[in-house]
Amino acid sequence: MPSGTAFRHASFHLSPMRLLPLLLALLLTGCGLLPSGTSPGGPLKGEITTSDGAALPPNSELEVFLQEETESDIIGPIVAHEQRAISGRPPWSFQLKRDKPLQAQRLHVLRARILQDGRILYEKVAAVPVMTLGHPTEVQLELQRRPSE
Repeated sequence: MPSGTAFRHASFHLSPMRLLPLLLALLLTGCGLLPSGTSPGGPLKGEITTSDGAALPPNSELEVFLQEETESDIIGPIVAHEQRAISGRPPWSFQLKRDKPLQAQRLHVLRARILQDGRILYEKVAAVPVMTLGHPTEVQLELQRRPSE
């Protein structure tokens, strides 16, 4: 240490009154009385492609929806939904906004499909986990052509 340099030792002191609000918030959160574990409030963003990359017929619509999965692994309520006309070749982007934050301890899944005049042309058969439990907030989905009926 160079001579003539003095260091002041700073002390940091927390009084019990300063700790009380923090301790109270932690206690109430643990008891479930305050909201905890909500997901990021931002939108879910992504891009949709199709397995064959073909141009879509007229009157095609993209439908994307975010659902909460229940305790019994059954797909639950729709949390966010977007449906709009699309045309041309993939990719198509989407952005789902929610009115309420998601519960972080619940699994949320994304589903998507392309319809023409109410008939499903392409779909993502398996739901894709998103947003909570460490899953992404930005995804790319490839939809598979549905066999003609």
